[in-house]
Amino acid sequence: MTRNQAGRLGVTSAALLCLTLAAACGSPGPSHSRPSEASSAGPASPAAATSPAPGTVGSPPVKHADFLAGVSCTSRTSCLAAGSYYYGASGPQHPLVERWDGTSWQVQSLPADARDGVLTAISCAGAGSCTAVGSPVIGWNGSRWSIELRSSPFTAVSCPALSSCVAVGTSQSGTPEAGAWNGRRWRVGPMAGLPGYVQSVTVAGVSCWAPTGCLAVGDYSYGATAQPTARYRDRALAEYWNGVRWEIVPPPDVARRDRLIAVSCAGPRSCLAVGSVRAKLTLAERWNGGSWHVQRAANFGRLGYNELTGVSCWSVVRCVAVGSYSLGVPFADIYNGQRWRLSLLPAGPRQAITGPAVSCVPAWCEAAGSAAGVAFTAGWDGLAWRPQPTPNPR
Repeated sequence: MTRNQAGRLGVTSAALLCLTLAAACGSPGPSHSRPSEASSAGPASPAAATSPAPGTVGSPPVKHADFLAGVSCTSRTSCLAAGSYYYGASGPQHPLVERWDGTSWQVQSLPADARDGVLTAISCAGAGSCTAVGSPVIGWNGSRWSIELRSSPFTAVSCPALSSCVAVGTSQSGTPEAGAWNGRRWRVGPMAGLPGYVQSVTVAGVSCWAPTGCLAVGDYSYGATAQPTARYRDRALAEYWNGVRWEIVPPPDVARRDRLIAVSCAGPRSCLAVGSVRAKLTLAERWNGGSWHVQRAANFGRLGYNELTGVSCWSVVRCVAVGSYSLGVPFADIYNGQRWRLSLLPAGPRQAITGPAVSCVPAWCEAAGSAAGVAFTAGWDGLAWRPQPTPNPR
């Protein structure tokens, strides 16, 4: 589960901003490449060592970047954010976890044998039960982190109960895979298959309301050799987990290039999935347990590219989605059950936005992402987004 100074901004303001961010406008969606330069809950663990860099001797290189890819909150004073950082222009990446205690963020220490890798998502079922996925997969028991899997295909995770998580991703062979955690071990297997003409599949988000009820979303494409002609298609994907098997529940396609990136379920009949249409406009679709309905989510502007990368719903009529506009402006779409309201996250405007992700509890949300290789977080109290100092490993 993919997740801020508030203020309504119209399309005309986006056009003005585009003139000042000429380099950002026209870029087709968020970038996950390294920039050339850097411009949990429970008791806090000791802060991670800040120097030297893992695997080096002496002072670390100055050039590095920090990325937060996921965030999960169990209360207003207890959140964990996960991602990665690296030193040098091409050095190895290292897992990163930071904890919010209601006042400040603190970098967490991780197991010594989990020093290399990337974390892409995190989910907490309680103050003493969190799982972060990627490679490796690590778990928090309230006092320490431990390795659950040294490598995995997972890019998203949802933990609906203590000692119960479901993670999804795409294998190296390009097939959708999922794993179920029972508190002791992971069971990994294939998700529902797609037609043979499908050429690529991405499973990007998952949300569970119970151990036997989850919805995963992503996209699949075909006709890739026909790009950029009209024969190419990028279709939204959704699969439902009933505790025994996965089943495809096709979302409606708005255009010939749709993709879903994140999903949040407040219950078995209320899930909201978000992403983009034609890599140009925001996409939001609601699932009621039996059918899909396209929502009219807000867009920051029409001159560049809008994409929603995170969403969190704490009730059937209260959701916050976050994303970015033309790689340089992070924003939030706030849903009250009837309409969407646009607000600007306080990390921007900047170039090279990664994410962001968001996690909400009643009357509080945390957004986390990266801008120009620098991790950022912001809290929302229902009225305004406020930036929070975010420590980065040095």
